[in-house]
Amino acid sequence: MVELSVDIRARAGNFTLECAFEAGPGITAIFGRSGAGKSTLLRALAGLVACDRARISIGGRLLEDTDKRLRLPARARRIGFVFQDDRLFPHMSVRRNMTYGAKGETSTAFASVTDLLGLDRLLDRMPGTLSGGERKRVAIARALLSSPQLLLMDEPLASLDHARRDRIMPYLERIRAETSIPILYVSHELGEVSRLADTLVILDDGRVAAHGAAADLFARLDLGPLLGGNDTSVLLKGRVTGTDERWGMVEVDVEGRKLHLLAPPPGEEAVAPGTMLRLRVHARDVAISLAPLAGISMRNQLPMVIDAIRNEEGGAHAEIRGRIGGQFLRARVTRQTVHELALHEGMTVHALVKTISFERRLVQEHA
Repeated sequence: MVELSVDIRARAGNFTLECAFEAGPGITAIFGRSGAGKSTLLRALAGLVACDRARISIGGRLLEDTDKRLRLPARARRIGFVFQDDRLFPHMSVRRNMTYGAKGETSTAFASVTDLLGLDRLLDRMPGTLSGGERKRVAIARALLSSPQLLLMDEPLASLDHARRDRIMPYLERIRAETSIPILYVSHELGEVSRLADTLVILDDGRVAAHGAAADLFARLDLGPLLGGNDTSVLLKGRVTGTDERWGMVEVDVEGRKLHLLAPPPGEEAVAPGTMLRLRVHARDVAISLAPLAGISMRNQLPMVIDAIRNEEGGAHAEIRGRIGGQFLRARVTRQTVHELALHEGMTVHALVKTISFERRLVQEHA
């Protein structure tokens, strides 16, 4: 189901942004290098940048159509915007910051958003007494209370260190799970994109290089330079089948193959059998064997069929993509390895992945 349809051409100084894409419910990540046009895109959608050509609709409601000479002002677009800097009013309490610009009857919505973002103990505090992560949650709450049809988030975690980013992520996942508001999330951090995105739009020099389901784009070998370079990865979907409390392990089924992962660290919620997980696997952490191996520490040995091999132009490496049922895994090896093992498309091999290669925090797959 299409929630957002975008086809625009806009200029900012000497830079020209020209892009078209559609996005469904959930989180659509806008990813690209610095200067690719990510922030310009959000500002154009919000009505803060005039477009030379535009057709923008949310849930079938037209916001802008230059052919029809229609352009709703920013205040009428029902778009919530979370900027990289929080833009809280320093002289207002958390409660007053949250309700600034709120639309309609707010008591029920206020209670819901306060609970959603864990802000009940902060309501009477002033912004100057908050941590960076707390300020970010207040900014997000204010955007949600404006009753938006679309939420724009422009690198909202860029000012936070990794520990604080990890603490904010679950709140963003709750927003996706518990509201029906589509979110456009700008980031240049692949870790954030891999964890949050349902849909991915890759911008390069003001153009859409690719867009589609996040897992599909991560699996594409031709997008390597735009999605990690020498540190490419894939997203696997798996179902928890059991836990081993003695050894602190979790068993996950991926297309009928069993994976052994580390259980969440102490203090984090355990994952119950049946839970669907999203697993990010770096190509550099995958080794290739022609047959199953015994007597080694790598317990994860997944049979896969090679469906593509891409040699690094002018370099010593090659990327191998293998199919595991309906999903893909990537391995970064040397070209010499490809030659000596006589690897080729259609060949069945075993992918070896260390248990510790998977991120300790297990991310529930999006519904």
